[in-house]
Amino acid sequence: MYKEAPSTSLDGRLYETVDGVVMGSLDDGLFANFYIGTVEQKVLVDMSLKPSIYCRYVDDIFLQVPDIEHLLRLKDTFERSPVLRFTYEVESGGRLPFLDVLVLVRNGDFTTPVYIMGTNMGMCLNAKSEHPDSNWVSGAP
Repeated sequence: MYKEAPSTSLDGRLYETVDGVVMGSLDDGLFANFYIGTVEQKVLVDMSLKPSIYCRYVDDIFLQVPDIEHLLRLKDTFERSPVLRFTYEVESGGRLPFLDVLVLVRNGDFTTPVYIMGTNMGMCLNAKSEHPDSNWVSGAP
């Protein structure tokens, strides 16, 4: 995989990324999308595995399959890649939190109100608190 030059961390130690990219680097989203997209092209050509709904944001996937056995077969097939490991949640009572929305299913229709986790304390970080100005795209806040 990708190998990055060693860098010094805030604690003064030297770390080397051996597999993947450093989280928070400018390229991490690009590489994650590229890698998972490549795996998807191999897995989702099998029509017996292809879900009726498949939506992905980086490494979070929302999908609809007929039953848990189908989900587990799909998960196992994705995990044939040596670096991918997935967890999953199954809807309960027509409700499934996904990212920052709560997916509600009623009569075959989906609604997606904003979802706030029970652990949310209502605090937000300043956008530049841990992000150097040099990493901002020109014209961005």
